[in-house]
Amino acid sequence: MTYELYYFFSIIVDPTNLNEGLHYYELYGIDYKAPWRGPIFRIPITVTKPMAVTERHPLVSFSNMLFLPGALLPLE
Repeated sequence: MTYELYYFFSIIVDPTNLNEGLHYYELYGIDYKAPWRGPIFRIPITVTKPMAVTERHPLVSFSNMLFLPGALLPLE
């Protein structure tokens, strides 16, 4: 016999107080009965807050950064 359990939850990110640029966070899922075991899972959250370009030509470059479709950042 096979049992499948599905748990759903919502995450709301409020970026209003973040500075412009890239921000990376991780949401950790921890067993409250055994927190010493560490995270059971991690959910990466990346927020990109755009830069306001008002005093020059609207061209921004991020050197040494590679963005690929579907690519995930490695956990550090």
